[in-house]
Amino acid sequence: MYEPLERSKHDQPPWSTKYPKPARILDGHPQTPPGNTLKRNVSVRSGWRDPEAECRKTFRKHIDPRYASIADNYVTDEAPGFVDAAQMNFPLRQDSVVRQRAPGFRKIPFDRIGPYPDDDRAHLPPGPP
Repeated sequence: MYEPLERSKHDQPPWSTKYPKPARILDGHPQTPPGNTLKRNVSVRSGWRDPEAECRKTFRKHIDPRYASIADNYVTDEAPGFVDAAQMNFPLRQDSVVRQRAPGFRKIPFDRIGPYPDDDRAHLPPGPP
């Protein structure tokens, strides 16, 4: 993985300007990249593996807080309160448990995700069934 990383020039602008901490990924401990943040995520039926626990199994030590910030994530096998998952309508209802379990979780702008019409796109792919 080092060769592709070095070819990407991750430590030079514009990457190093926009993401200064990850630009130093090869300094110190590459397995725990500096500035790595995993906060306020919701994981539903994903087989989630806690990143710190995985790192501890692999490297026999914890993730040093100087390198990673992991907090306020909510992992569940239950539906967290989607508007209508059967119809692929995944915004969260106002009464969603996520609002209590992942403090600060931000509304996902589903209307701005995915293909959209523009001058470079001849047509849009068909929507969900």
